[in-house]
Amino acid sequence: MFSSMRAMIAAWATTAVVIIGVVIWTNGEYAAVQAQRAAMQPPAVTGTSVKDDKVVADINDEASAVAVEVAEDQIIDDDPCGGLPPEESTDPQTSGAEVMSDEPLDTVNEDSETTLTDTVLDTANDVASSAVAPDSSMPEAVKSKAYSLANWKLYSADVTLDPSLKPIAILITDLGLNAGRTRDAIDQLPKEVSLGISPYSHEISRWSTIILDHGNEFLLMLPMEPMRYPAHDPGPLGMLVGAPTDQNITRLDSILGSITGYIGMVNHMGSRMTADELSLTPVLQHLKDRGLIFVDSRTTAKSVAANVSDAIDLPYAVNSRYIDNERSEDAIMRQLNALEARAAKRGSALGIARLNTLSVATISSWAETLQSKGFQLVPVSAIVSE
Repeated sequence: MFSSMRAMIAAWATTAVVIIGVVIWTNGEYAAVQAQRAAMQPPAVTGTSVKDDKVVADINDEASAVAVEVAEDQIIDDDPCGGLPPEESTDPQTSGAEVMSDEPLDTVNEDSETTLTDTVLDTANDVASSAVAPDSSMPEAVKSKAYSLANWKLYSADVTLDPSLKPIAILITDLGLNAGRTRDAIDQLPKEVSLGISPYSHEISRWSTIILDHGNEFLLMLPMEPMRYPAHDPGPLGMLVGAPTDQNITRLDSILGSITGYIGMVNHMGSRMTADELSLTPVLQHLKDRGLIFVDSRTTAKSVAANVSDAIDLPYAVNSRYIDNERSEDAIMRQLNALEARAAKRGSALGIARLNTLSVATISSWAETLQSKGFQLVPVSAIVSE
């Protein structure tokens, strides 16, 4: 009897040890799984999303430059003729048509497209879903100009070209997404610098008025489908390859009808769209019918925008290189020096940079040295091909 009880007690003890062991092992495995899941989560955003005058004010530096690939810029940002974008730098693999014959092909690729951050896309959806009445007011800065059927000439910045100097134009994009940096750029940049406003800015009308009153000219950014769509989303107002023409034109009119005062549009992203003649032509024809210009940001070496513009007599300009794909003062200066070399060889040049503090400060300082080197800073409208 006692031996039976001892056997039962031993069995219970063994069972208890097994159960305890299973519990300990299970807890250990659970903790390990939780640790693994935590390691896979994206880092938490440390900033606080706020709105400054209904403008997203805490979008980081990459949001205006890289947010919209915004951003391949941005965003941003596609494939500019100046290098890779900060947020998706990869070894360029370009092929196809020669771009600017004095520019290496590896300066043009989809990695220069900036993508839109989730914060910007949320703002974009709010803007796109709002009924925007056209702003019929004409800023004081242009009231004294004679009327012209070509709207881009009505709103272009005043400039007197010096025939002894080679013209260089600079276009800063992504204005309106960050209130503080937008205000600083307008205040610090020379009036000869052209500015590009995002259609996803809540305060687009206010910024356009401030820009024109300051004496600068501006373009609207036109989101277009990139090669990496839908992973890189141009937003709810984006021009899409294969979409019905009516859909693209409706979206285009939604952007164009939001304000007045612009001279034209510059594509944001668009490495797929600008290489698709069938989808691109109706969009550019619509701009031509509205008396505007188009700036090809050159996010792909296969862009047909210049050829289409020539065919339909649309005034246009083509980006020579992106200036700030690499975000350092030395790198930006190297691109600006390369821009000077291009202007000296070709007679003119156009550089594009994104809205960020370093680019604005570097370009502002560089602009003061141009005349002594035989160059003249001019707005984009001064170098368009008509």
